[in-house]
Amino acid sequence: MQGSSGLTELRATPIHPRISESISCLRFSTREELLWSGTESGALYGLQSPSLNRYCCSQSHASRICGLALYGDGAASVSSTTICYHAVGGLCHLRYTNAKGSMAACEVESSGASRLLVGGLAAGEGTAGQVSVLDLSTGQFTHQGEVAGGVQQLKGGIGRGLIAAGVPSGQVVLLDPRTGFAQQASMAAHAGGLACMDARSDLVATCGRSTRQGHVVPDIYLKVFDIRSTPRVLSSVQFRAGPAMLAFHPKFTSTLLVASPAGVFSLIDAQISAYQQTMQVETEGDTIQCCAISSTGEVIAFGGNGGYAHIWAGRRDAHVNAMSQPLPPPAPRAPPRATLAEHDSFARAPQYALSEGKLLSALDTTTVASKYPAPRVIDMQLLGTVRQVDFIGFVANPHYGASKPAGEATRKAAPMRNKRAKPKAPISDRRELARREGRAKAGTLLPGRYRAMRIKQQTGVRYEQFDFGYYNRTRFAGLENDLANCYANPLLQVLYFMPAFREAMLAHVPSADKEFSLTGELALLFRMLHSAQSEACQAANLLRALRQSRDARALGLVEGQLQPGKDGNDIEMTTSLDPILMRRIHSLQRFLLGNLHRESSPEATAASPAKPAAQNGSAASTKGSEVSAAEAVQPSSFVKELFGLGMRQRTVSTTRQGLEKTADTTVFQLELKYPPASERPAMPGSSGTKKGSSGPAAPANKSRPSFSDLLQGALRPQSELRVWWDDSLGYQTVRQTCVPTSLPQVLVVGTGVQDADDVAWWQPLPATSPQGSPQDKSKAGEKDARPSSGQDQAEPTKPWTPWFVSVSSQPEEWRVDVREGATLDEVVRGTASSGQPPPPGSIREMYELTAVIALVRDMEGMGSPSGLATKEAADDGHLLAHIKVLPPYLDPERGVLPDRLTGPSPRHAALARMTPQPSQGLPIFPKIDTPLPTASGSMSPPQPPPLTLTPGQQAEVAADAAAVQGHPAGSAGSDAPEHNLPDDLDDLPDTLDEDPSPMVPGASAEGSVASHTDNNDQDDRQRLDGSEAAASTASSSIERQGSAASSAGTSTSRVEGTKKLSPDADVLGSPLKLKNLRVPRGPYRTGSGTSLPGTPSTPSHVRGGCNPQWMLFNDFCVTVCSPAEVLQLFGGSKIPCLLYYTRVTSVQQSKDIGPPQPAPVLTPETFSSLCSAQPVQGANARLRAPSCVPLSLEELQQPQLLLGLDAEFVALSAPHANIKRSTEVEARPSRLGLARVSMVRGSSGERQHQACIDDYIASREPVYDHLTKYSGLEPGDLDPAMSPYPLITLRQAYLKLRFLVDRGSIFVGHGLKKDFRMLNIVVPANQVVDTVELFHARNARKLSLRFLASYLLNLDIQAITHDSITDARTALQLFQVYQKLQADGTFEAKLAEMYRWGQQFGWEPGPRDTHT
Repeated sequence: MQGSSGLTELRATPIHPRISESISCLRFSTREELLWSGTESGALYGLQSPSLNRYCCSQSHASRICGLALYGDGAASVSSTTICYHAVGGLCHLRYTNAKGSMAACEVESSGASRLLVGGLAAGEGTAGQVSVLDLSTGQFTHQGEVAGGVQQLKGGIGRGLIAAGVPSGQVVLLDPRTGFAQQASMAAHAGGLACMDARSDLVATCGRSTRQGHVVPDIYLKVFDIRSTPRVLSSVQFRAGPAMLAFHPKFTSTLLVASPAGVFSLIDAQISAYQQTMQVETEGDTIQCCAISSTGEVIAFGGNGGYAHIWAGRRDAHVNAMSQPLPPPAPRAPPRATLAEHDSFARAPQYALSEGKLLSALDTTTVASKYPAPRVIDMQLLGTVRQVDFIGFVANPHYGASKPAGEATRKAAPMRNKRAKPKAPISDRRELARREGRAKAGTLLPGRYRAMRIKQQTGVRYEQFDFGYYNRTRFAGLENDLANCYANPLLQVLYFMPAFREAMLAHVPSADKEFSLTGELALLFRMLHSAQSEACQAANLLRALRQSRDARALGLVEGQLQPGKDGNDIEMTTSLDPILMRRIHSLQRFLLGNLHRESSPEATAASPAKPAAQNGSAASTKGSEVSAAEAVQPSSFVKELFGLGMRQRTVSTTRQGLEKTADTTVFQLELKYPPASERPAMPGSSGTKKGSSGPAAPANKSRPSFSDLLQGALRPQSELRVWWDDSLGYQTVRQTCVPTSLPQVLVVGTGVQDADDVAWWQPLPATSPQGSPQDKSKAGEKDARPSSGQDQAEPTKPWTPWFVSVSSQPEEWRVDVREGATLDEVVRGTASSGQPPPPGSIREMYELTAVIALVRDMEGMGSPSGLATKEAADDGHLLAHIKVLPPYLDPERGVLPDRLTGPSPRHAALARMTPQPSQGLPIFPKIDTPLPTASGSMSPPQPPPLTLTPGQQAEVAADAAAVQGHPAGSAGSDAPEHNLPDDLDDLPDTLDEDPSPMVPGASAEGSVASHTDNNDQDDRQRLDGSEAAASTASSSIERQGSAASSAGTSTSRVEGTKKLSPDADVLGSPLKLKNLRVPRGPYRTGSGTSLPGTPSTPSHVRGGCNPQWMLFNDFCVTVCSPAEVLQLFGGSKIPCLLYYTRVTSVQQSKDIGPPQPAPVLTPETFSSLCSAQPVQGANARLRAPSCVPLSLEELQQPQLLLGLDAEFVALSAPHANIKRSTEVEARPSRLGLARVSMVRGSSGERQHQACIDDYIASREPVYDHLTKYSGLEPGDLDPAMSPYPLITLRQAYLKLRFLVDRGSIFVGHGLKKDFRMLNIVVPANQVVDTVELFHARNARKLSLRFLASYLLNLDIQAITHDSITDARTALQLFQVYQKLQADGTFEAKLAEMYRWGQQFGWEPGPRDTHT
């Protein structure tokens, strides 16, 4: 390591090669290039500088060497009982023993003098310590004196001939040796005692310990005293690392070397209290105990308790002394005495008793070990404290203590260090063991699709090649979880599947001027979810806007950490993230709804454009979802109409009669409050008393309150508190009561679970409970998928959470009534049983449970007794959502199935229409179904052309769909057959590891399956946490005509007959429900038998029904689930966080709502004005001339506008890595930001291949790495204060791209899949032409753009860096070459020729003449 002052660590070496000798003191020789070192064991070493090679060694003391002093060519050393003087070669010339054992320090009286001062500690309380003078030339003691309290430190040769002595009490006394060591002055340095002291001329510096609240703590201040005339404190310098060692610099009078036990040191000027940059010694866990500085000031030495000596210097040829005399060669060491002579028998050699086996020397040199030690196992508690330096992770020894004897911490840590893994059992045994442990901890095993979906990178596989479609066989889009703050994914999905909320968002037109508007970003995200069928999307732009909000950071909603940038600047903000995930999602719900309400209110809509970007993040206050009385009377927003719960608050003084006031507010979320521990009944899984409560537990015979009781308490809360009334009355003790005045369309209820006692409230009830009857269970369909115990027949239960609730409020009477039931009829009967009509002014609504956000705890923490709202449980789990998908989201014919399961993929269908036949000439670009503005101005998404399927294909698709979806139960009380929940991903067959290829949807009557052999599909295999084997990708790309598979005539046989697969048909990788069929691993579990359309066992959504369907959204894994799973807790491993109850009338009216029509984000006129808008720098900034000509209105009218596209990105953060099993694992890739977007015209004419868009995006965050080699961007290109290019905001660039996508433009590029993913936009497959896929042969590598341009276009691009305009233009030219080759019928031959050339000459572009 090198500091800014020029000091560099030259050497770090143990003073003994085999024994760990803790170094206690160091001293540089004043005559030779030698470093004297004393150890805790009493050994004295002479080390050559700066190599630290051992020159001499002597075991002179039986205990710790506490001081070193220099005299002549040797060194004097002192321990508690012995004084020794050694010459430079290590020979002992003088030895004195003191039986009292009280010696503690030594120092020569002055430089070059032979008088050695020896200080001793007091023998007992009330006695004095002694200071003695030993003449090293004669070996006689000459003087002796006493010091009250004893002497711990000694320094001689200071001003006026005095001696500075440090007393254990923390004082420094000045002694005069000429008057019998009489005390001349005393200075109070440190109240807790001295740690180190040094003196030079008229200055004395000390460091030590202080007392704080009765405890001794390290003093972070070092003190410098001026001892001229009356001693006084010259300066008190702060050293935050905790000074424990110090030494004056020999060349500068007031400069001090200060060091801490952790290895932090610096050079400080004591007179002006200034110091240079702090430096760090790489101690590797050792504690620095001493330091020394040479007479030249060029070399610094440190010694640690691990036996390592560290040498620091400004250069490698630094000298200890200015005029050092050469060291004599060390005495040769005598070889060990041989025990055997030349002709002696080996029988005289010593014998070693062996318990078993034989000596290692007896083994043959060719012997190969067949068994190796098992890998080491690190305790999971230690892994949480791992610190990483470069590529090495280390953990501090938990047994270490400064007061413990040397070696004790190492001995105690030995079992932890030497723990090794047990041999692995067979896979079947491990699965059974996992099931038993899961049942023992949680009562039931959590299904695999509930586990955290983490993508593990595989060697040779790019991240964008991961097949998210394998984990989502529905028509709904999932959300990726590789971004910061992705814990918001379940909340975003719940909001999207509210028809009224989605309709309002899709009708919202985002403003180009408000870059960080949450409403605008949410509207754009909903457009992406609406158009992305079965694809995984990213909420990157929305989460980016969330990071820019100061209020969100203040509430602890934003994940962030400090990371150093390439230029040394910190690029990530430091936030106080709320560590409790359940509490964080509650706060995010309130914050998001509150901000949407303020942004979508009529006042905010009609307001002027937003403030500058630095202020946009603080538009909402931290009060979250509460709306004040002043805002309540304003025109309401759609958020208030959907979620706003009007509350009237009455405040009554309890001390003054008649003192009362009321206020109206609006809240968007309720929080359940649980009774105190003294009022809680005994419940299964509860400890009886809440943690931290000293009150008695409630009686066991007390009835358990229902969910409606807690909800009623949340709707009408009462509390007594002391508040400020006014200036005249001051503080008053009041009673506050609230009552609803209006009920929302969606009632959001936060569970407020804090610990295991709160979780016990949500446990299921016995079917015979007084809260319900056994019939309730059958009506609600509440049968656990797996019994919580090991019995085959478990006790019938019903969920504690109701499916329906009725809320009645009488604001005038301040009364609230809540009723619950498993069915709507039960709630209606319970409401009508009162027999009284509702009084005037009362309100009443019926609600149905439509969504649940739940926390799923990991298997390691399921059995932990710690609370959920503790820091220990901060990372214990993840969030997912159960959502009841209503008819507006379902397809009338396919239900939840995507369109792509009914025919070839849209990409191949579009490519087939765009590719000319050999008999045709150059093609005219075909007409593609694209969205056009309707009369109302709305934009309809593009629809693929109708496809005709053969009867065999229809049966295949239906069978695959039935296998994927299983047999989920319908709504409560339906007759749909139930399906078994999957126990684990491990329940799937082991044969996947033997044949990882995708499954071909065809099988004989015996169950045989024909599968493709595709190396690319094998390379694309990905892994998920929680599964032991790799999951094979579930889809295969379409083979070209003339491929090997097509020529082989692959055929399969199904139950209904024999069918030959067409090369133009999509090969579906769905698991089929046939006997003895190999099923690829995944988040799905199927039963046995095959269902065909029209049979009674076919799910309703496969038959084409529009009944509401419960879905599970676990990030990018989207599956169908039964109602029984929604409220099932799986033994406490799944805990509800937020419940969403929707009005029954709204649910029923959703059947009449048609699919929404998103409003266009821009018109052609606003698009043109946006292209010509002034840059971020302003109209007067000196910038480069634009490199593009914007699209004209005539060009924008073309529905199939062909455009070449390329985008460049920069890294905004470093990749986030974790240490798992001593291996660095990338947990989250670098966060990339859009930096440049370029588009080139592809239509024929005079402007062909001319750039029409070339936007540089202003970066609102510091850039971690510009990736200049791949992006062509230099530091400062994205900074508005430095960039020479016209910059625009990300919102403006996104809106322009969104407009072109909605207009049906065709985008041509190279590697567009990654570009669109990073652009955070989903483009229909029939609008994308990717040259990576066009020029790609199966079972072969993909060709780079540079190679294709060099081979086919004779162009040399990307030689030094990338240019997005050049890359986009090159992709267009390659597409034209592809069309020409297809028209001539020579494409396949040309493709094979390129691959042969690449295999022979390499894949880097070579000389151009070699391509011909």
